[in-house]
Amino acid sequence: MIISLLSAHSTFTTSTPKEIDMGERIFGVGFLLFSKTANDSLKLFTVEELGSKPRYHKFQGMKSFPLETFEEKDGSFKETILRLLTEEVGIKKSEAKIINIAAPYFQLIPGRNDIYTVYGYGLYLGNSNETFVPNDVDIRFAGWKTIDELLQQYIRVEVAPILKHFTDNHLAELLNELSATA
Repeated sequence: MIISLLSAHSTFTTSTPKEIDMGERIFGVGFLLFSKTANDSLKLFTVEELGSKPRYHKFQGMKSFPLETFEEKDGSFKETILRLLTEEVGIKKSEAKIINIAAPYFQLIPGRNDIYTVYGYGLYLGNSNETFVPNDVDIRFAGWKTIDELLQQYIRVEVAPILKHFTDNHLAELLNELSATA
């Protein structure tokens, strides 16, 4: 099911870090935060947009994994993810393990050649049954969902291509890390 749903959304442009001049670019940084449930299913932390920003193709009610804008003060995408954990997820940095940051950048926002998206992925180390309250007023916690469940929702434009890239290139690494921490 994952592959068929992802294939329908698979058109995107990628670039490697050497090809991008940070200059006047806007970088969105996503984080795929996974948790393993009691019945051994892998779930993804999801958020729901509470408002709309049409210039970014972001509309009220859309679901996604958390995304944050890279700020120069962050210095790196990893630091943006660490800030995202506090702002968008509402957890301490120590409650998540960043496994990796995917190499390509994606241009996914139609008509916006100045916006690139990069993503990282990792594991939630705490109790996934907790109540999550993001510190960002633009979103709310939308639950832990499987990749298939998220793809069945009204989703942001970045979600399907990034999840396809993740499942094609990084899922095995996440599963290996998960088995090592069990």
